[in-house]
Amino acid sequence: MSIFLSLFIEAYWARMCTALLFSIICTYSSARYFNNKHILRNLVVYFLLSEAFVGIVAEYIVAYVWPYVICKYIIFRPIMSMYAFPFFCAFIDILMIHVGCHLFRRYAHSLDKKNAILDYMSYVIIGRLCMIFGAIYPTLYLITYTILTLLLVRHIRFQYDYMLNTNHPINLHDMIRNRMFAFLLFELLNCIMFINFQSSEFAIILVQFLTTIVGFIVYAFISTFDRESIRATREYDDKIAYMQQLETSQEQIIQRFSEIMETKSGETGMHVKRVSEYSAIIAEELGIHETAIRSIRIASMMHDVGKLLISNEILEKPARLTDAEFEEMKLHTVYAEKLLANSTGLIVNVARDIATQHHERWDGTGYPNNLSGNDISLAAQIVAVADVYDALTSVRSYKDAWSAEDAQREIAAEEGTHFSPEVVDAFFRGIERIENVREMYRDDTPL
Repeated sequence: MSIFLSLFIEAYWARMCTALLFSIICTYSSARYFNNKHILRNLVVYFLLSEAFVGIVAEYIVAYVWPYVICKYIIFRPIMSMYAFPFFCAFIDILMIHVGCHLFRRYAHSLDKKNAILDYMSYVIIGRLCMIFGAIYPTLYLITYTILTLLLVRHIRFQYDYMLNTNHPINLHDMIRNRMFAFLLFELLNCIMFINFQSSEFAIILVQFLTTIVGFIVYAFISTFDRESIRATREYDDKIAYMQQLETSQEQIIQRFSEIMETKSGETGMHVKRVSEYSAIIAEELGIHETAIRSIRIASMMHDVGKLLISNEILEKPARLTDAEFEEMKLHTVYAEKLLANSTGLIVNVARDIATQHHERWDGTGYPNNLSGNDISLAAQIVAVADVYDALTSVRSYKDAWSAEDAQREIAAEEGTHFSPEVVDAFFRGIERIENVREMYRDDTPL
């Protein structure tokens, strides 16, 4: 037993050291990133799952299966055996690495499937590259593995917090595919080197030199591809963060601007908030994309922006408007077009459609352009219902508030004439939520 142990250590001491290094790094990562404090258990499990230890197991399987199974039942000519043996070794090695990768993915449950495979295969290709470079010299193998592993920790795990927490997809599929390709290539190169061991010393050195160059070129390509994939996703995240920050700023500005408009028009800022929330609820009931719902919620606050150019005498009149005054009031949709004409951006474009079209009617008898049906933007169709319902259920200087039941009957009666049937249906599907919003943002609610 002592002789066997002595021979085992002499043959595999370098790979056992790399297995220990792999185990320490994975245990540290589990503790740092996933708060996994089972230090001793993790050290043992990751050691057993390391590519180095799995490779040793594969070699022992080959040592038993090849002479006692393959050669016993399949008769090879010497020349065929020389070529068949390394490829059989590669097959068993690939099979065992697949098993090791699967078990690693199952054990490292804090990682999702793709991140676990990416993590494991990164160490596999380092191990296989080092076996090519230091095939004859264990010390060289160990030194190379240690250096490349530390570089991996520095350059890849430096991005680990970002890779695990980003909501946007890194190109993990291609990163994994590159590692799989490199692993198979390195297995092939190992087969070539094994076959070449029967050649002259010069040929052995030449083949090892060439295969090492190829191996490092492939590894450099993979490292560069990884950095570029992460960099591209970081840039995308930065753009999204900037757009979200800009959108938040736009929302705050629009809300304050809308409160000024409502004050000028004699209405309360709560009208703006209610119409905004009603519109978002209707949009959700229509199944609109979340981004479009957010745009409608913000842009709907600007639906009466054109009233800034209407005289206070008309806006503040405590009685019904005369025909001439009403014609003047209708111009607020035209003024809105002029006010927003030179502004750009998704939210502003939606706001322009809403501000200019929310008084159009489904049957084409609205203003200012007598648009009908789906010629009216969907956002304006939605806000038309939300605005009218809130106007009906709110107190105005010239009228009392209608009851919710009467206002809902009016909305239903105007389906297909004033309002889009589809939007009215969505309105009634969300009526309970709309009523909750109306109660939450009453006119006497502090701003």
